Amino acid sequence: MDALHKASPVPFTVIRSQQLKNEHFKNYKDKHWIFGNFAGIHPQAIAYISDHFSYSIYEHDYKFCNYRSIEKHRLEEGHDCDCGAGPRGELIKKFFINAKKVWWCSQGQLNRYIEHIPQIVEANNEVLSATFGEDFFENVRPLISSLPSIKKEGWVTLDSDSWIKGTEDAISWLESNGKQYKLLKNLSHKDMLAELSRAEGFVCLPRGGDVSNRMVTEAKLLGCEVVHNENVQHTSEEWLNNPDKQFILNWLYGRRKVFWDQTTQFIK
Repeated sequence: MDALHKASPVPFTVIRSQQLKNEHFKNYKDKHWIFGNFAGIHPQAIAYISDHFSYSIYEHDYKFCNYRSIEKHRLEEGHDCDCGAGPRGELIKKFFINAKKVWWCSQGQLNRYIEHIPQIVEANNEVLSATFGEDFFENVRPLISSLPSIKKEGWVTLDSDSWIKGTEDAISWLESNGKQYKLLKNLSHKDMLAELSRAEGFVCLPRGGDVSNRMVTEAKLLGCEVVHNENVQHTSEEWLNNPDKQFILNWLYGRRKVFWDQTTQFIK
């Protein structure tokens, strides 16, 4: 969302979902709204927005599920996620269908939504992918250019305390396959890219649906061998599998414009 904010061609206001109040509805009733992380918005407010506002949605996970992850739901409840068939699913279905536009991070993410709420096909859906800001392109381009002169050594994976990131599974794979590796944690984005540029490979084994893993995209651009599981949901997309890194960069660079060119059509 930050990348989209910085690329906006029009003035805008940012409101955190937990801080949304009735006065905001009154003050911005004639504006077009864009919802990113709306998990903190009260269900009654979501229902009101569905009926009374012009809005778009940029969905980053699975907010039809009370855990925002069907795998986490199964772990916590001991059964498959059935939220899509309940009140939460009905609320999300209406919210998405009534939106002017629903943007997704990957086709795999959209497909999973449709599996749980089939009526989502009626929404005005489009896959945007993850969006990258100007600083990413400024940092990654010289690293890509320098790859022919870099001796790549060792493997890397993200060191995260989050269950869903699957760090323990990645370490197990690395050790089982006899790889020398480094855990990446608490690095600036620029330093993270530099580490990927020097690494032979990158392992990403999330335990739940990862809609468009940025590090997988970055690792591919920076010449890493990428090991992932089926939970990384954007790896089959045509743009990412193009052998031309410049094509991938150009495609990613244009996603902000794609978003705003369509969104500004809804602005009065």
